[in-house]
Amino acid sequence: MPLEFAKTADAEHQNILRARRQTDEAAWELGTRLLRFKQTFGWQKVTQPSTGAPFKDWTDYLRRGVQVGVSTAFKYMDIACFPLSLTLELGLERTYWLKQCTDLTAVDETAEQALALELPTADGKTKPVRQMTAEEAEQAYRLMRDEGRPVERPARPQGTGGAPPPMLTEEVTRWFGANRLRPHVDDKGTPLIDVLDVPVTAASDIFSMLATTYGLVRG
Repeated sequence: MPLEFAKTADAEHQNILRARRQTDEAAWELGTRLLRFKQTFGWQKVTQPSTGAPFKDWTDYLRRGVQVGVSTAFKYMDIACFPLSLTLELGLERTYWLKQCTDLTAVDETAEQALALELPTADGKTKPVRQMTAEEAEQAYRLMRDEGRPVERPARPQGTGGAPPPMLTEEVTRWFGANRLRPHVDDKGTPLIDVLDVPVTAASDIFSMLATTYGLVRG
């Protein structure tokens, strides 16, 4: 059942306070409400109970208005980017690290696609997130971020709800033919590839092809 949001900022603030329960579902609800409250600037319309003064900024609202740690709040907001069903299946920690991993991929993943990803492991292989511990999921994120390790994803056929495969249009072919990939090594010795001059009209197809063909991740 979808969440219902209050019509006034004060009423929604009370909903946020009630969501501070120690369950996975409550954490997801709190993250979802905070995401919306931040996006709609609702926090600017409520005041501090003790002084009646407005909150200085978003983090001040989190600390004093909601009485939740800033890092915890942002963690729950990240988790809320996926549907509740995924959080209930994986738990808070694995869901959080899966979100961090998908933030690094060159393709925007749906929840279904994210669950199908094979994440990198320390032994040089990959593993489905469903089979990982929270510690392994965190390690997968660090391998992707620090070493540029790619994920593996199953084929996404058309007509099954997945994203359509990239189109090899003339514009895409011309971009690849112009050698717009620039490999280099950073000061830590990590191999990187710069992707240059991607046309907006073909960006989705180009990045999808880079992800599926080369396993590139966003820097």
